[in-house]
Amino acid sequence: MTASPVRMISLASAIAALGAALTATPASARTSGANVNAQVDLRYLATVEEEYFTDHGHYGTFHQLAHGEPDQMTIHRGVTVKIVHLQVRKAYCFRATTRTKTFVYDSLGGGFVKGKHCTVTKTGKSGGKRTGPASI
Repeated sequence: MTASPVRMISLASAIAALGAALTATPASARTSGANVNAQVDLRYLATVEEEYFTDHGHYGTFHQLAHGEPDQMTIHRGVTVKIVHLQVRKAYCFRATTRTKTFVYDSLGGGFVKGKHCTVTKTGKSGGKRTGPASI
């Protein structure tokens, strides 16, 4: 039995659509994964900063945080983290970027804040930048 030309075109269209859907899914999953990793990196960096503050009485730059424990934190692949503002005895603000999103963590703002800029901690020196995969 031979298939009609209409059925063959329909079958070919369905296979092409399925193939496109399958190849699109991993890219969107990677993007979503990088965005989750950026948030994880910021939360963990905040924890590291608070531990550093407890031990040293001030917040640290990436260089200071890595002193003595270079493998303490790893920035995930596809994520760039910057210590945007560092008020060594008071506050810090971090920014993480991926290909599609920017996340901001402001210690005086209560953690994650909306937008691409620090909302409360707006002054202080830069504490450095790291791009994953990298250890601070």
